[in-house]
Amino acid sequence: MRFLLISISLLLHLSAVTQERSEIEQEIEKVLFKNIEFEQHVRHGVIIATIAGDQINYFSYGAANPNKNTVFETGDISKGLTGTLLHILHQKGKISINTRVNDGLPRVLQNSVFDDLTIQDLLSHTSGLPRIPDNIGQYQVDANQPFGNYDSAAFKEFIQSLETLPTQREYSYSHVNFELLKLIIENKLGDTFDDILSMYLSTPLGLRNTTVETTGTLAPGHNQIGKSIPVQHLASFQAAKGIKSSAADLALLISQMMDQEHRFLSAFNASIKPVNPTLIDRSTSIASGWHAIEMKRYYDLIVHKGSTSGHSGIVAFVPETKTAVIVLSCTEKNIAPLGYQLIQYLNHNWKRRKLLK
Repeated sequence: MRFLLISISLLLHLSAVTQERSEIEQEIEKVLFKNIEFEQHVRHGVIIATIAGDQINYFSYGAANPNKNTVFETGDISKGLTGTLLHILHQKGKISINTRVNDGLPRVLQNSVFDDLTIQDLLSHTSGLPRIPDNIGQYQVDANQPFGNYDSAAFKEFIQSLETLPTQREYSYSHVNFELLKLIIENKLGDTFDDILSMYLSTPLGLRNTTVETTGTLAPGHNQIGKSIPVQHLASFQAAKGIKSSAADLALLISQMMDQEHRFLSAFNASIKPVNPTLIDRSTSIASGWHAIEMKRYYDLIVHKGSTSGHSGIVAFVPETKTAVIVLSCTEKNIAPLGYQLIQYLNHNWKRRKLLK
């Protein structure tokens, strides 16, 4: 009943503005109301950005009424952004993707188990390192802030305790990989990760709200049962889970990543190029932070989803068709199904046809 009432009220609003909306805008909103997952997010707030060619549209719903510039915690989407940043640094000659991990880390963090590992192994989750450090529970005070008290000293303790890694290098999703990448970036460039992110990604690409320390209006967060959750605090793992951004920034980033004339095109393409299969399923490969899903008789779908204790989101795009969907929600409940449904719609159910005008 609640979903029906929400849908009726929203449809009444839409009927007043239908004449001003394009075909693609009208059709996308029809898709939203058919998806039961959407009802779980509209109560708190959700912002959707869609890209079709050169056209970007934004759709905002819910009590928080987020707009395209409202800042969200992107969670694991941070890994895709970090992967893109690293390939820009590689293109600029600041860091080589082929650098050995021990050659990039400060001496106090070097470990013989890293001898055969490179930055690319970390980016593609094929290092054999665990998902999270095994000592994280010793430092956790608040379940909603899993990395809130886990500082550099705690991570150093974990790294120094490592004695072996699996000899067979298979895909295994790991936050630890990206904490090491953050430390390598900081060590090689001599600055904080946040400042490097700003200097080489956010500022050159015009991303005004893509940062670790937020400067914009942060969307309110809610957990699985709808309880308000404070802003995420991370004492570490910022490159893995700590980047904040907005729908406008992410749409601008993805638009540029799909621009065949862009000066960073080689870096963008390298960051989304599949390098290893995953254990998720046969169609999913890992690139550099991003995942690539092989669609049967179609182009690859590039994607990363993410969540924190109070937010969730997904970024999905198909460079060959210049289509993308960004969804950011004010609740940690999984929003990915909505993103997948919308990107499938924009690509005509994965059939090669002309884009909607």
